Amino acid sequence: MKLTLIFYIIIGAGGAKNGPKRFVFSWRICNFEGIKRPKMTTTSSLYVHIPFCKRLCGYCDFYKTMSLGRKAEVVDALCEEIARRAPMLEGTVLKTIYFGGGTPTVCTAEELGLIVAAARGAFDCSEVEEMTIEANPDDLTDDYLQGLRSVGFNRLSIGILAFAVED
Repeated sequence: MKLTLIFYIIIGAGGAKNGPKRFVFSWRICNFEGIKRPKMTTTSSLYVHIPFCKRLCGYCDFYKTMSLGRKAEVVDALCEEIARRAPMLEGTVLKTIYFGGGTPTVCTAEELGLIVAAARGAFDCSEVEEMTIEANPDDLTDDYLQGLRSVGFNRLSIGILAFAVED
């Protein structure tokens, strides 16, 4: 049996000039075999939604924002939320961690490292076989890839929209 804990962070609409003052977390446990209790499973997965993008793509239905000014706050809030949700996966072992979005590679390797460290502190990550990050090819320099590797990422999911060069 496999269980997946999914974290979404939504930066809601706010009336303040500098943007919303709160983050809204939406999480769900997906278990396609109908078992509701996390303690009844032996392996789990973690999906972390990073809502930031450099530009918005018309095909994408996921929550995203181009407003990067609050990135540090979102990273801190995600780390806190992961710690709060630790009891949900008590007694289970994470096998995979997946960072999706948005475009997670708008975060620095250091910012991603903070989130990964929070997950390692909250959950049993001793048997993680795969840690994936969705990546924009434009973000992938040698130094950035080395940073991702040092954080623990061992798989890239690279989206290619077209092979034609735009004029």
